[in-house]
Parts: sequence; C-alpha cells; structure tokens
Amino acid sequence: MASPYGPVEHATPEVMAELGEVACSLEVVDAQLIRGHDWGGDEQVADAGAVASEREKAFRLIDAGRPFIVTGLGFDAPFWELRTLETAFPQWFNDEGYVRIANDEAISAELKKHYEQPVWLADLGDGSVADLDIGSEYLFTGKSGKITRRHIDDGCSAAFSLQLRGHKIWDLDFPLNATGEVYADDGSVLAPEEETLVSCILYPGDAIVFFAGWHHETVILSDEDSVSVSFDFTAPTRGGAQASFYAKHGEALLGTPYYCDCVATMDPAAMDDAAKLADYDAQCDFLKAPTFGGSAVAGDDRGSLPCKEGEYCWLCPADDELLD
Repeated sequence: MASPYGPVEHATPEVMAELGEVACSLEVVDAQLIRGHDWGGDEQVADAGAVASEREKAFRLIDAGRPFIVTGLGFDAPFWELRTLETAFPQWFNDEGYVRIANDEAISAELKKHYEQPVWLADLGDGSVADLDIGSEYLFTGKSGKITRRHIDDGCSAAFSLQLRGHKIWDLDFPLNATGEVYADDGSVLAPEEETLVSCILYPGDAIVFFAGWHHETVILSDEDSVSVSFDFTAPTRGGAQASFYAKHGEALLGTPYYCDCVATMDPAAMDDAAKLADYDAQCDFLKAPTFGGSAVAGDDRGSLPCKEGEYCWLCPADDELLD
C-alpha cells in the first residue's frame, strides 16, 4: 500500500486541513477512569466499578490486538516545550527528527518524571501489578506538516506512543492473516471492499497503543512543533495477552523475517513442543538468510524481498520502511 501523500516529506496546508477533519475510528479508553484518581494525587474521580469496567475494556482490546486510544494521561506541559528539551538535553537532538533515549538511564528517568507511566498495562487481573517491561524508548519531535512514512516496527512487543505537544494524525493498516483475509473486532471477515484503514488524531495527553504487524504513518497537523514519547512494552500475561490476535495472525507474522523469532510471544505453546520449536527456528534461519530476506530486513533493497504466493508481500511491501 503506497503512501496517500506522495513522495513529499511535508503535507500541504490543504491536505493538513482535510486531515484535520478526520473522525477517530479507534476505540477510546479514559486514563482517569482507569487509574481512578487524578494524576500525581489521590483525589478520587471514579468508583471501583467504573475503574474495573474501563480496565476490562482496555484488556479486551489488548487481547484482540486492536489498536486503541488512551485519553486523559497526565503530563507536565511546560517541560515538553521544545526549547526546554533542547536546552536540557542538547546532545540528544539531531537531524533525524527523533531521539533514542533508552540507552541513557539518567535521561530516561528524568523524562519519566514528567509524563504518566501507564502502569495499568501490567495489571495481571488478580489484584497484582507486574513491572511494566519497557524496551526501546524514543522521544520524537517534528515540524508542522512533517510526514513519517508508512512503516512497520521491528520487534515482538506492543507499542505505546504519547502525544505531549502539538497534534498529529495516525493512519494504521489492519494486519492480515495467512489467507489474506482482514478481520473485524468481532472475528468476522471483512469483505475486500470494506475499509481496512483506521485513523485518529492525537492531542496532548492522548496515546495510541498498537501491536506487532500494524503498519502506521503519521502527519503533524499542528502549527507548533510536535513532541511525543514512544516505547515498546511487553503486554501483560492476564488471561493470555493478545491470545485472540495471535490465534488469527500469529502464523502469518511468524512467517516473516520481521517476527519469525517471536515464538514465545506469538505461539507460546510451541515453547513446550521441541519439534515445532525446531521447525520455527529453521524457518527463521531461512527467512533471515541473505539469499532470502536478510538484506531486506537490514534495510537495504526492500524490493528484493521475494513473495511466496502472497505470504510475505502483504506484511511489508517494497514502498515501506522498517524501523529498528
């Protein structure tokens, strides 16, 4: 699927105005209801029943592997002024438009003081909360109109992106299963002519949660600079996290070089099946071999990744990018 914005790096004012009218097609959960009190305080804003209901809604979406929006997340607005960040962390700003912060614990710890950690994502459902296992963490900045091209993130984890300044639209593609069918939330198969793209505009305090295999593209719509924080996290084990999602899409995802080593996440039962695990290992070695998809995975010639009766083409066509 080619980008609808053409080869340009910035959207025109006309396109931005049109995108600004797009209605959100993703389900929304309320962070205030989920936490039950105000951020950084103890003033109750919801009773236990409302909190439980909102958390169940979030975990239903996680189980289905369905992207969703979280609103009402707390953050320290003055801190996220771009000038403040550039002054505080000049060594971390570059021409790429984003800053990777996971490899500097001191900076990461400082940033975490100024935005709400979604600890409820690690709610195990039995009254206990596990550690939120955060992997790669990024601080993204960008100018008005900047387009981040349609791409797919490498790795087995889910992703959480919190908008802290400005606003931007996210477009995401539904993932496909091995037969090329597209599934709705209720498990029914969508006809090919039905809409297979979901979109939503994120404003400060909004976040999007999405999962392996989802292509995404963003456009900054605000006049002011956009600042956001994104990180990978390991989905909670509550009831077999994303079980429905992987039952439908796991085989197709594992059949690609981007996710072939995600067996523990996408087919956990195989971890106790030596023969099946050996098959997965052999398949992954083949998929990542330079003569097959290895060079494409490394970001060289995306068009060199071959197709086997449509099994691989759907996940990452030649016009996409892969972000490591």
